[in-house]
Amino acid sequence: MSKKIENGILQGDSLSPLLILLCMDSLSRKLNEKYTKVTVQTDAESHSTNHLLFIDDLKLLAKDSSTLSAITDEAKEFLKVIGLEINKEKSATNDTCYEDTATRVEGFGVYKYLGIIEDSRGIQTRSSFEEVQSKLIARVERLCHTRLNAKNLFSAINQHAISSINYHIGVLRLEPTDFSKLDDVVRAVLVKNKIHLRPGCKEHLSLLRTELERGLHSVELRSEHMLLQFLDFLKNITNPQTEEQKSQRLRNIVKLINH
Repeated sequence: MSKKIENGILQGDSLSPLLILLCMDSLSRKLNEKYTKVTVQTDAESHSTNHLLFIDDLKLLAKDSSTLSAITDEAKEFLKVIGLEINKEKSATNDTCYEDTATRVEGFGVYKYLGIIEDSRGIQTRSSFEEVQSKLIARVERLCHTRLNAKNLFSAINQHAISSINYHIGVLRLEPTDFSKLDDVVRAVLVKNKIHLRPGCKEHLSLLRTELERGLHSVELRSEHMLLQFLDFLKNITNPQTEEQKSQRLRNIVKLINH
């Protein structure tokens, strides 16, 4: 099979991210080899780098304006060679050297990096959680106005509305009370639209339909499950399993599926 491509590859093509990674990996290596790195302190340890890269999202880090200017020029020249353009509306900087390339963020200004709202210091803000909550409420509200039957309605809420929190679990610094609050606002929308009665037991919403209940996913329980899975994944990285342990774990999974 042959495919004639006249102007690059369309966004969403399965080949597109692979080609971008091949190109951007070269830029990442070049920046690491050529420019001074800065130390980024986390809660447990520190890391040294001069950029963060995810597919085609690039964040440049430098101790001073001159270094940042040099790194930015290097990145702009590289992107020009491979045919990529910088989107000024989706780019931000806290330095004055490249206001023509990115929007200046200062004071209480915020910008988005990988869907997470950060301030001019790169620190996550509470706005991200508030935005997620607003989207969740809006999606549940729209679904309540459809003519779906009970089974399809709650299935749609689980898949279209509540699943929107998945990306933010483990990324935003949220407490269990925050996830519980999201469960409360979902129930409030259901009560408002007379899908669920206020005197009704709220636990019945989260029980499975096979138990003759609604089958609504709990944001609090989902977040706890995902965080435990993430913790288990991190433990496996630090303590690699032997082949026998991996085989035994696979056999246990198959056994559970068969039952």
